[in-house]
Amino acid sequence: MLDNNVHRLHRRMPMRQVWTEYQRMQNTASEYDRKHVYSIECRDCNALLTNRGMNAVLLSDRSIELFSTDLLPDRIGLVEGDYSAVACTCRVRDSACHTCGNIVGYHVNVPCKVCLSQPNNGHFWMFRSISVRARPIFIQMVGENKMRDLPLLWGFVHSAGEFETGYFKSGDEIAAHQSCQLSVKLTSNIKLITKNPVTRIEARSKDGEMPDDTILPTEDSSSPYSCKNIPLPYPITRHIVKQALGFYETDHSDPLGKLMSSAPIGHYASHTYVSAPLDLSKPFVLLPFDPTRARPEAMRDSVCVRIMVPPSILNPYPTSEFHYRYEPYPPAIPVSHIHDNGTSNFHPAAWWDMLQVSSRHLVTNASVPINMRPWAGYPVLDDAFRDIWFSNNADSLPDWSRRTMKMMVERQWVHVYEADVVFPDDGPYALEANLEFQDAYWNVEHGPVQPYSAVSLPVKPSAILHVRDENKNSDIIRIVEDHLALPLCRLKSRNIRGRWLPWPFEDDDPRLAKITGLDRHGKFWAPYACRYRHIEHNEFFTCLANRYEGKIAIYGDSNIRRSVKSFMTNGQWCQGYHHHNVAPEPSNRKSSRHAWPAKLFDDASLQPMPHQTQRPASPSPSSVNTDDMKDASNYAASPQQWSFSPTTPQLRSCRCEDYREESWDPQWFNASARRQDIVFGDQVLASSYKWDGLTFINDPYWTSGFDESSNLTMPRDSRVVIVSLGNWDMAYSQLTEYRDSLLKLVSLINAHYDHHTLIVYRSPQFYCCRVDMSERFRQTNSQRLYVFDNLARHILESEFNGRLVHWDTMHMGEARTWEEKFQIASTCPSNHAQADVVHLENQVLMNTLCNDIEVNENGELIT
Repeated sequence: MLDNNVHRLHRRMPMRQVWTEYQRMQNTASEYDRKHVYSIECRDCNALLTNRGMNAVLLSDRSIELFSTDLLPDRIGLVEGDYSAVACTCRVRDSACHTCGNIVGYHVNVPCKVCLSQPNNGHFWMFRSISVRARPIFIQMVGENKMRDLPLLWGFVHSAGEFETGYFKSGDEIAAHQSCQLSVKLTSNIKLITKNPVTRIEARSKDGEMPDDTILPTEDSSSPYSCKNIPLPYPITRHIVKQALGFYETDHSDPLGKLMSSAPIGHYASHTYVSAPLDLSKPFVLLPFDPTRARPEAMRDSVCVRIMVPPSILNPYPTSEFHYRYEPYPPAIPVSHIHDNGTSNFHPAAWWDMLQVSSRHLVTNASVPINMRPWAGYPVLDDAFRDIWFSNNADSLPDWSRRTMKMMVERQWVHVYEADVVFPDDGPYALEANLEFQDAYWNVEHGPVQPYSAVSLPVKPSAILHVRDENKNSDIIRIVEDHLALPLCRLKSRNIRGRWLPWPFEDDDPRLAKITGLDRHGKFWAPYACRYRHIEHNEFFTCLANRYEGKIAIYGDSNIRRSVKSFMTNGQWCQGYHHHNVAPEPSNRKSSRHAWPAKLFDDASLQPMPHQTQRPASPSPSSVNTDDMKDASNYAASPQQWSFSPTTPQLRSCRCEDYREESWDPQWFNASARRQDIVFGDQVLASSYKWDGLTFINDPYWTSGFDESSNLTMPRDSRVVIVSLGNWDMAYSQLTEYRDSLLKLVSLINAHYDHHTLIVYRSPQFYCCRVDMSERFRQTNSQRLYVFDNLARHILESEFNGRLVHWDTMHMGEARTWEEKFQIASTCPSNHAQADVVHLENQVLMNTLCNDIEVNENGELIT
């Protein structure tokens, strides 16, 4: 609880006293009164949970950070059943968000003696950092201090004990909401903000005075350098408007005029910090400040990164007869939902140009991918364009004609892309950007695959940024130790982002058990907000047997096949392959990032193969390809005893290929079989269905796995269903076809499996830095990869809601450095993850399904 001896403010404190009182608190107030007040939201659904949160540490384990509040939040409910806390003997009960039902924290029912004996803040409602999003609340200052909004401190907040009536303790939803309204000891003309955009609610004072204007957050844009707070520079805005409309003088009362007037002439125009005028005839990356002069602490929050792309950089003289047929996807694609018969719009956010952008930490070499979006001012510009050119003949021109005219003009604009970038670790970063396609050549639904040719973009005024203190807190050991102190990632942790960090300790360091494992570069996968641990395969199989009845269904392509082999061999498949010599790269395969051979995909294993039907766990010899049986004498006794042969066929271009291994018995798992059952350990039945996405190249069609009349149908009693999508779909499907196939897949899963079955979506493998110019002409590139993956997420998340889990292997590939991405692109035509990464991908799935379940030394389940 708060220190009641601290001097209390009068409830009608005028603003001129706020600054004085704030300075006094910073110097003399108690530690609790100096703590910041946070607005706490559910990370899964963004629902507001409370606006009187405090950052705290666990009394029994001060390495664990969380958030707490002193009043019963009206947006959460208690989960039935209490239990003993892990780090002490407090009795606690989980609390869940009323909106989405996900666990967000816990309530301390009975504190233990150890915790009560230590100084504490008197808060019994706790929020786990991994499950919530905390936004600091500010006091909006005006007058002489208007340039510095002050963080709201707990010294400005009424403590729970100051509510004499006690209604805040009742648990009533209205009473709890009123408690928050009465909580701040400031006059009504002082606003509380979390920066724009915001929503307002009325908050009356304790004695019924005039309402305070309390502002609660709806989106995180508090950074002074976010794109919402930094308009596009005036010279660039002026150029774009004149380019699109033929003029730039506007009435400042209309939206276009407001867009023009909001663009700063002096903030980051060419004559402030860029040494030379901005040349809009060449592409470049633009920052909102000069990193060499800005304070490192200014970059703690998001920073707006913008890219200017003028026309005709990669294609100055179009040589393709299809040039004017290429176009981006529509801004919105309608999706008809199955679960509620409603509709929604999917926004591809893929425009004319294809970019690869990232920030790289110069100490750890960790790469953070940046997904750019079209500039937020374009909708205003589009409206103005439509009003000028089509207002007088709107009825005479069909939609296709107006769209074509707009496309022809839009091609010649300077295209602006932007993103709010967060730099997760302290230290220096380098921004890196490549322009890969223009004129929508990436959208090969409208024309043939075009050659890949990329250019590197300069960053103005400097590509090097220092976050926080450039001389401190950026060493590798400190960053890794901070990660090891994070809580474990749980089943309900969705869309977990991370980076590859180097392991700075010895290989036999006991802390290695706190991570999934190391790849061949000595790196490990490190999420930002939580931690994965190394799970032994026997523990994983016990988890599957006890929690999911030992029954899983797997639908996927060759990437899943490699994962299955890793599971079957207890992680021994191709272990240590990188210590052997690898066959040299074919002489006809160039190593330039920007010049690729005419025939890139020459992997024989990618050619169509006859699919085998294999239902029983031990198939009859007739169901196995005879080519695979000719060396049966060399087969190992079991998958667990299998070891790969470091020969040229095995260690080929993809560094441990798996299609036809000399000592692999196809009766364990046949790479050609369409349908088969596999045993993990001795207690898990994995039913496998091999498909090439949801595409026409499946023979028989991919729906056969759900067809009860087919001998390929999958069992209906699986408790976990893994679906791997995107790899073949983006290669051979149009986006609208993929949408329809996804909705059909949802219907089939709902009809085939119990509605409690957990659905795991495995994202496609990351793909970049090349195209397929072979006779197969796969329509594969990174832009289509992002769009197809986002569409699958959009549909599956809305249809399966709380029972969908992401197995995000794509992000693991996306977060590689340029050199690592290029190495994969230049040596692995099939785009398979190499064997060391396959094992780590599997560890992510194992953590996702079983991180809240452990097995003791006797093999007994601990929950």
